[in-house]
Formats: sequence, structure tokens, C-alpha cells
Amino acid sequence: KIAIILAEDELQQSQVTIKYLREKREQQSVAFDQLAAFISAL
Repeated sequence: KIAIILAEDELQQSQVTIKYLREKREQQSVAFDQLAAFISAL
């Protein structure tokens, strides 16, 4: 499971932050135009 974080900083950078909820993985940033492909690959 993941959380998609979209706050003021992310909006300014045209990206979202992906936070993994059940895995010990680093948060990562994904550009808006790459988000659908990123989610499909999960």
C-alpha cells in the first residue's frame, strides 16, 4: 500500500511524493506525467 502526498511543495514542483505504508522503503517523488505509469507498475 502507498500514500500519494500532494501538498504545496509538490504542486510547485509538478510532482507527488509516494510514501510506502507497509514496506520499509524510502519515499520517492514522481512527476505528474509519470504517475499513471508508476502506479500501473506496482
